[in-house]
Amino acid sequence: MTEAWIQVATVLCVAAPGVAFALIAGAEWMRFPLQEREVVRIVGVCFSVATLAVVGSAGWMLHAGVTEVRVPIGDWFEVSHHGFSLALVLDRLSLPFAALGAALVGLIGAFSQRYLHRERGFRRFYLLLSLFGLGVELVVLAGSLDLVFFGWELVGLTSALLIAFFDERAAPVRHGLRAFLTYRVCDLGLMAAVVWLHHTVSSAEVARARGLGVGGPRRPGGRARRDDRGRAARVGGDG
Repeated sequence: MTEAWIQVATVLCVAAPGVAFALIAGAEWMRFPLQEREVVRIVGVCFSVATLAVVGSAGWMLHAGVTEVRVPIGDWFEVSHHGFSLALVLDRLSLPFAALGAALVGLIGAFSQRYLHRERGFRRFYLLLSLFGLGVELVVLAGSLDLVFFGWELVGLTSALLIAFFDERAAPVRHGLRAFLTYRVCDLGLMAAVVWLHHTVSSAEVARARGLGVGGPRRPGGRARRDDRGRAARVGGDG
């Protein structure tokens, strides 16, 4: 039962920023613009929920003695022995980063209220901030590099747009373009890692990537090549 609650809390960490983005974007789409206080309240509540969900998950995991919780979302698609599975993973490494990311984005939203008061792009800023927070949580909690790449793209795009927020001046736009190009260069390394993992272990799951150093190189089918002499030597050494 405890693990089920942790899984729900893990989904909340990602869903809460998405809800904030959907509410602000939906209001703009329906041509029913929200007031500044309403926008700030939505972002504050959603990221507070995400932060509390992470902190609560940490407490539950500590109490239950659980070190890792995996939340399967589903399969994007699967071809032959290659699969693109989507999952969230909450463990001791991702917990502090998920809490820090949600808390910092929430604080930025709270302190930006006065600074951006009556600005032309007030709602646009909070819309991009919510999407940025969603990308951060996806990068931190992703169970595969496929999902990491998707979150990374959200972070890169929203970062460039937030840097170029004051688009009536040339300098912010120039710096935003520079940030966008930097993210695109970084995409090359991340994409190469995803392709290499799919070629090596037929999946980009983080759990499989951790075992690449055990048992030697792996075939595309996902099975490790075993060295019986090396394994026997290790067993003998342990004895």
